[in-house]
Amino acid sequence: MNRPLYPEHPLDKVTADNYLCPENEKGHYHVIQERLQFDPNTGARVFSPVLQKYRPLTFEMTVYPYLSRGGYDIRIVHDPRKYAKDMQEYSEQVKKAKQEKALEELREQIREEERKKVIAELKKEEKKGGK
Repeated sequence: MNRPLYPEHPLDKVTADNYLCPENEKGHYHVIQERLQFDPNTGARVFSPVLQKYRPLTFEMTVYPYLSRGGYDIRIVHDPRKYAKDMQEYSEQVKKAKQEKALEELREQIREEERKKVIAELKKEEKKGGK
């Protein structure tokens, strides 16, 4: 029977794809950090992973460089910079779609007006020809 070297922790399954960030914390880094150290006799984890939240500048300038050098495994599950960029791209796409829709409605209105003009001219010519 193949047993894992150490028992699985619930945070081991959390990834950036399946993590749901609370709405009021989207401006912070959400990180799962764990000190990778095992008991030499049992092979069990010495430390458990934890979910930590950091302000962007604090994380980028202080926390990430020091923790990565200190033997910590760091998994970013929510990146506020990427989120802001994605939201900006999304809002631009929505804006562009609204502009395209408005432009198409304007084109349709112009086509309808032209169609009415042509029909009116044809009716005038029919009346002239019929007299």
